[in-house]
Amino acid sequence: MQDQSRLSEIIIPGVHPKAQPYYYRGNHIGCLLVHGFTGSPPELRPLGEYLANRGYTVWAPLLAGHGTSVEDLARTKWTDWLNSAAQGLLRLRGESDRIYLIGLSMGGLLCLLLAAAEEEAKQWQALGSVAGVVTLNSPIALRIQKEQIYPFLQRFLSSSPQDYDSFSPEAANALRFSYPKMPLRGITNLLRLIREVKAKAAKVKVPALVVQSLADETVRPDSGEFIYQHLGSRDKKLLWLERAPHLLTLGSEKETVFQAVQELIQRGN
Repeated sequence: MQDQSRLSEIIIPGVHPKAQPYYYRGNHIGCLLVHGFTGSPPELRPLGEYLANRGYTVWAPLLAGHGTSVEDLARTKWTDWLNSAAQGLLRLRGESDRIYLIGLSMGGLLCLLLAAAEEEAKQWQALGSVAGVVTLNSPIALRIQKEQIYPFLQRFLSSSPQDYDSFSPEAANALRFSYPKMPLRGITNLLRLIREVKAKAAKVKVPALVVQSLADETVRPDSGEFIYQHLGSRDKKLLWLERAPHLLTLGSEKETVFQAVQELIQRGN
């Protein structure tokens, strides 16, 4: 049973009730949970509760442009999303000796860039160091076949249908808020973020866990293999799942994922 006395719900005016960030106060080990493109922090809530139940401090921020309207998302760039994640990391630095960056889908890409930046700014480590990074179904290649032409369409169209969560819309919507459509300018920025990760993945040196489902309906499975092969980490693991959907924190194999995250953290103790 989750100890609700350690849970802090952060209410941001104008943000959907099911898109609010949350924080669990725990020990000196911090876990930053970063949600995906068009999603919101509660999609990682089951993992957050799992980690909080094991005594860790958990912070799940809301990324810029999310939790409000598709129009807000269309006005943001990938650098705005990265800045939101970086601010979340900064919050944990002041109260955690070691921090684990854990991102779902696009959130995993942001975590990789934060981990790469750690190598370029060693002085930050005095404030609480990044001890590991986890990517969960993070995209390098998308199943959306039109991904390469979206940059050319954005002047003429405003958004594209949302392909996420086809496995169980009811289960997903009961847990968290997500936009029903993806703004094309947002997709363009997602592709730019992917290019940035490709260029900087080798700079990631901390222990890493890459989780990829073969049944992911949004991300091509070879994304996980690419991330794993291009990380500069010596200590890294690639975990394949057989049945999990894109939102693997809701799928039947979620306990396998949660245990793998816990093992990564325990190895750093």
